[in-house]
Amino acid sequence: MFGGIEIIAVEPGTEIEHEGEKLTVTETSAVHLGNRMYMTEKQVAALKAHPSVKTEAP
Repeated sequence: MFGGIEIIAVEPGTEIEHEGEKLTVTETSAVHLGNRMYMTEKQVAALKAHPSVKTEAP
């Protein structure tokens, strides 16, 4: 979870269907639907490495 959004790691090229439209996760583009964000492992690692992100509970 990040800011109330569930982060789901997927392979690049994964297609997420929403209202009949296919949205593709790439190395440079994530797909955000509702409270879920579909990202590649590299994107997840970059997010966790950002200095503003706290990965441990207080």
